[in-house]
Amino acid sequence: AQGYQAAKANQVYDYIERFADYGFNRAHAFAYSFVGFQMGFLKVHYPGPFFAALLRSTKSNPAKVKEYLAEAKKRGISILPPDINQSSYGFVLTQINQIRFGLGSIKGIRRDFIAAIVEERKSSGPFTSLDNFLYRIDSKWRKQDLLLPLIEVGAFDTLDPKRRQLASELEGKIQNIQYSGGSLDLLDLMTLKVHDIREYTLEERLNLEEQYLGVYLSGHPAEKYQLLAQRLQIVSITELVPEEKVRLLFYVRNIREIRTKKGDLMAFVEGNDPSGELSVTLFPDLYRWVRQTFQIGDVLYLEGKVEVSKYNGELQLIANELNQAEVLQQQMTEETCYLRISPEQENPAQMATLYQLIQEHPGAIPVILVYVKSGVKKILSPEYMVENTEELQEELRQLLGSANVVFK
Repeated sequence: AQGYQAAKANQVYDYIERFADYGFNRAHAFAYSFVGFQMGFLKVHYPGPFFAALLRSTKSNPAKVKEYLAEAKKRGISILPPDINQSSYGFVLTQINQIRFGLGSIKGIRRDFIAAIVEERKSSGPFTSLDNFLYRIDSKWRKQDLLLPLIEVGAFDTLDPKRRQLASELEGKIQNIQYSGGSLDLLDLMTLKVHDIREYTLEERLNLEEQYLGVYLSGHPAEKYQLLAQRLQIVSITELVPEEKVRLLFYVRNIREIRTKKGDLMAFVEGNDPSGELSVTLFPDLYRWVRQTFQIGDVLYLEGKVEVSKYNGELQLIANELNQAEVLQQQMTEETCYLRISPEQENPAQMATLYQLIQEHPGAIPVILVYVKSGVKKILSPEYMVENTEELQEELRQLLGSANVVFK
């Protein structure tokens, strides 16, 4: 009934029957199915609480945290940075669709220090400034290596968003607290003269956030190419499967060149997307063409095949196409081509003619087929994007009917 051959169905059933000889017992399988159904229900209907709980359970696994945060963002969950007045130790659901980082996610911050911050906040109220924070905490916590990470991940942003300014003044502020001997009046007299300095660039902020949190909180560089991601059906690094051909948006963190036995240059490019890390291999035939077109800090559009590395057993991408994401997005258009397919047109010959016609007019406009009978909408893969010309519109109308062709 589903279009599979009987021989193939029997082969699959034989696999199932063979597994049943040594697989899970029924009670174990039922329990897993029941828990799986519950988690699926919660993920769909209550994504905020679901991901908050999931993140709390994996806070010590940076790779999983990054993967779950990326998935949460896809489902419309806002991820808030650590906050000196709002965060406790772990991830907290602040609203039904809003999760805040805990202070315990910051590398280098001790649990007893976090407990002291929370206790002081509970007993004496919110902190009002960095000076106020330094004055109120115990002197044993007034150390740059403990305090700098808090500033550089944005924990004081709601009090003062100038992260670099606060970081540069931290040592002087600590000294003033010590010299004042606990006197607020004397501390006021010793207030530092403020000289504005250049704030961190977005790239610097992102690098510091990744250093201390393992993720980019101010927004991953690849996230500004959402139109490109939708049109070209980009997949996430955590969704990669061996032997598949894929399209990625890839933020370049490191480039390592080597020479082959023949003396040709090739490269291994390390980088990531919002969900995870990946190594990309550029063999000589491709690398000689693209070597001068990208550098560290660029966001690239990549096509290639996923393979398992023989060196470390991890997934890698063997690239066969590389372009600047910025250039490709500029070529994109908001326009879409909608084609209604009536029941009588759903036959192999008609559809083959349609696909051939589409491929004769390549461009940057995606095509969506709307099947009248089933109501299904199908977006065609990027190789079937078209250019909006009078010639194409006329040929499509002749094939499908004037009312069934819409560009908008």
